[in-house]
Amino acid sequence: MQRVRTTSRVVVRTIRRDIALGLTAGKREELVTLARRFARGRKTHVDAYWHPRFFATVSDPRLRVVQSQRRAGWLVPDLSVHQNKVCLESSLALVRSSWSGTVKAAMRVVSRDKGWDSSRLWALATLRSVDQIQECLVTPLRLATRQQRRMRRLLLRVRGGKPRESGNLWFELDCNLYRPFHRSTGHFRGAWLAVTGTRPGHRVNVPLAGSSLDVFASRTGRADSRPNIRVVIRERVTCYVATRTPVKPRRQGCTLGLDKGLNTLLVSSDGTVRRPERMVATRRISLKK
Repeated sequence: MQRVRTTSRVVVRTIRRDIALGLTAGKREELVTLARRFARGRKTHVDAYWHPRFFATVSDPRLRVVQSQRRAGWLVPDLSVHQNKVCLESSLALVRSSWSGTVKAAMRVVSRDKGWDSSRLWALATLRSVDQIQECLVTPLRLATRQQRRMRRLLLRVRGGKPRESGNLWFELDCNLYRPFHRSTGHFRGAWLAVTGTRPGHRVNVPLAGSSLDVFASRTGRADSRPNIRVVIRERVTCYVATRTPVKPRRQGCTLGLDKGLNTLLVSSDGTVRRPERMVATRRISLKK
């Protein structure tokens, strides 16, 4: 199964790979335990960074907050250092998505509500600036301008509640938390994933349905550039891998020139010549049909 999302430069395809049906109960239980720890970790991180004062922090594309949290100490003791890092990044993505939807909703209100007519240009400019939004959110009410107080009320009103965990358990892995490999002997031959589990220095080896590992291949040839994967635990355990493919530029339209002569009627920019006798013959064929 593939879900396609198109951007201006690349196409992002989410490719599904199921874990083989022969997964043992012990390995499944270890994956479930890991997913529950990640769920608790995401809730902890979302609660910590949900406050409006962290808007600029979670909107920073460089995610410097991850390094700050590393120095301050990780918040989830039952996850490893690197699992904490990946869990924090997933949590920040949830909070960032919430703020992104909030800003878009606020822009729609400002654009359509006649009550914003007098300050619409200022409001739209503010909503395009992370720093100005942050200023509206954190400036004490007694020091904020009337417009800033109004913008703050709008943002908090359209933001909504914290994201809720779905009924499915899931966790994300980066290139340091899994290793794809082939097994040529034993009962399950083919593609496998070695996933860092709940015990230090221990990996859970799980068989995949199918034999190909191309979807997990490194983008640059280096092991540290393998794609991130999301492992979802339902009745069957499934891996979702996001891959990026460059989009081919659209072919530009042709410019046509008109010639009143008899030998050449139309000439396209690629050099194709359309002669009148050929067009007449084509027209006769279509009429006969």
